Order: sequence, then C-alpha cells, then structure tokens
Amino acid sequence: MDTPRPTPPSGIRSAGRALGKGIAYVVGTLVGAWLLIIILGNIIWWDVSDDKPEGKSIPPLIPSPTANPFQWVFAGQACQDGWHSPSIGQQGACSHHGGVVTWYQSNVGNLTTSCDFLHQAATLERARQLADGNGNVACDFENPRFEEQLPQERP
Repeated sequence: MDTPRPTPPSGIRSAGRALGKGIAYVVGTLVGAWLLIIILGNIIWWDVSDDKPEGKSIPPLIPSPTANPFQWVFAGQACQDGWHSPSIGQQGACSHHGGVVTWYQSNVGNLTTSCDFLHQAATLERARQLADGNGNVACDFENPRFEEQLPQERP
C-alpha cells in the first residue's frame, strides 16, 4: 500500500513557486542582457573595411614604408665639435663646444646628416649627390619641402 506523501503547507508551496519564478526571471534577464551586448557590440564595432567601392582603395592612415623607402631616422645628439655631454637637454649644454647638433641616419645607404627636416635630402639619389666621401650629407637648400615654407611674394 502506498502511503500518501505529506503535502507541504500552502505557504511553502507558494514560496517555492515564487522563488522558481524569481530565478527564472533573473536568468532570463541575464541571458537577454548578454545577447543585447553581443548584438550591439557587433553593430558598434562592425568592421567596415570590406565595404569600399569596387576598384577604389582607402589610403592607409600611416604611410607604408614602401611609399617612400628613403627616410631619415633620429640617431642622437652631441656637441658641434663631437663632445658627448651628459647635459644635453638642459640649458647651456655644449655652450663651450659650439652648441648641440642632432644627427639623423638614413634607413638605406648608410648616410648621416645634421640638417633639420626642411633641409634634409628627400631622396636617396639627392642624398648621394650631396654626400661627401665619408657618408655625411650636406643640407639641401633646393629641397621642395624648403621651398614650400618660404613666404610667397605678394602681388
């Protein structure tokens, strides 16, 4: 014979149902929020690089090294007469040695220059024309970058 199982009081039964509904609500809300984050994340951070018109390319923000393979790279600083002072970067450094000079090394051709950006040779061919026998390149005062910075005559 089966003995009837005792039934819990109605207050416990309704509390259990409420707890089950609460847990289901919380789990459902969390899953819904997770799906919403995934969907919105895909919309916000969508990669549109493939959405370019046919036959046209979007230029890169950073020029590629192959666009102009010849570049001057910072190589260091020293006094004009070659003295290496630990005070470079402070006022008065190299004051008895002719002042501070900044050196640049070419990324190809093993050339050096102390010219500022406007007077640096723009191409390897021009740098080789201005170089002495030791690979030191003189400043290029015929550089187009320099010409662009000159004030224009007014009519």
